[in-house]
Order: sequence, then structure tokens, then C-alpha cells
Amino acid sequence: MQDLATRFIAEQSKDGSDYFIDRDVKPVEERNSKQLADNATAVSTEAPANLGLSAPPVIVLPGPFKPRHRFKVLQQFEGTLLEISGDECRARIRDLTKPGFVEEITFSIEEISESDHNIAVPGAVFYWDIGYQDRIDGQRLRVSSVRFRRIPMWKEKDLISSQREAESLSETLGWKR
Repeated sequence: MQDLATRFIAEQSKDGSDYFIDRDVKPVEERNSKQLADNATAVSTEAPANLGLSAPPVIVLPGPFKPRHRFKVLQQFEGTLLEISGDECRARIRDLTKPGFVEEITFSIEEISESDHNIAVPGAVFYWDIGYQDRIDGQRLRVSSVRFRRIPMWKEKDLISSQREAESLSETLGWKR
């Protein structure tokens, strides 16, 4: 077994040989502890300057993902926007937490986030969540959130075209309706 003070140094020598062994490295206990304490970062992340080596930077990876908040749903709705008139929106909503409940509502256009304004058109589907947001600092907030579904809506001409294509394919395959 090799001496514990022996270490391999990854350095290409001038004559072209790959690596050499440095046997003059002192164990950590014998090093100047004050120098280590004063210059801990340099000692742990950089190669000693007298060896002529350059060490790659140390990359500290973040730990596991910790959510900044949790959301406890109290009520959840799916709605269809019926019309926008001035600063109000009229919609038909159905309750996702208590199925069977359908109602027409009016709400302020201010409830719609700025990024959803261009897709908030009659016929657009949205989700309305009401609940508690528990933040990482312990604060609890009551939150009402309206977000629009970003799946494109079917146009009438696309539906008719798809129906014709399905009928043609059905005939070709000999399927009967």
C-alpha cells in the first residue's frame, strides 16, 4: 500500500508524459491550521499555485426542491366564458368539488391575469380555484385564482372536415355505422 502522503497530481509534464507522483505532500494535520482557516475557500477549491495546476470551479448544486407555498383547495370550478361586457365577464361554471352544480356568474375582468387577457374570449374554458395558500414562512392567505385553458378551441369548419374524413375512412375500411 502506498504512503498516505503520496498523491497523484494531474499535470502533463513538459516532456509529454502524462502524470507524475508528488511524494512531498504533508498530511492535513501537519499543515498550518491558521492558513487553512483564513483561506478555506482557496484551499478547498483551487490547486496550489506552486504546482502550476488550474482546478475547475466547484459547482454547488441546489438541494431537493422545496415548494415556496402549498395550496389547499376549498372549491374548484370549470367554466366557460359567455361574454365580456365592459369590465365584467359572464360565465357558466360547474363545480368540480361537488358535481352536479351548474350556475351562471358575473365576475370582474380584473380577476383575469394579464397573460390570459388575449385568450379570454367567449367560448374559452377556464378554471377557478378558491382555497388557502400556505407559504413557507407560515403565513396563510385566502386565494381566488382564475386561469384559462391553453388548448386551442375547435373551429366549426375543422369539426366538419374531421367528420367527412372519418366517414370516408369508415367507408374505405368497410365499417358500418
